Amino acid sequence: LAAAVLGGALGTVETFEPTLIASVSPPDRTARNLGSLTAFRSVGLFGANLALGVLALESAWLPYVYASVAALGATLVLLSVSAEPEARSG
Repeated sequence: LAAAVLGGALGTVETFEPTLIASVSPPDRTARNLGSLTAFRSVGLFGANLALGVLALESAWLPYVYASVAALGATLVLLSVSAEPEARSG
């Protein structure tokens, strides 16, 4: 069940991230912003995997703590960005 939930969540993120970037970007910067999303996603995945590996060397439960904190941080960023979209349009 956990693998199914994780798969559904990953599919949702992979679908809605580019959609959100495209919807909040000015038309002339959409391609650049989507490229930046891909670049930062790649750097983030590499860094997270490296950090999780180092943490796993210390203790088996530390990667789970890291992942939980990262998920909560991402949730806070998402909520702060999507709080008032009309205020960002200028």
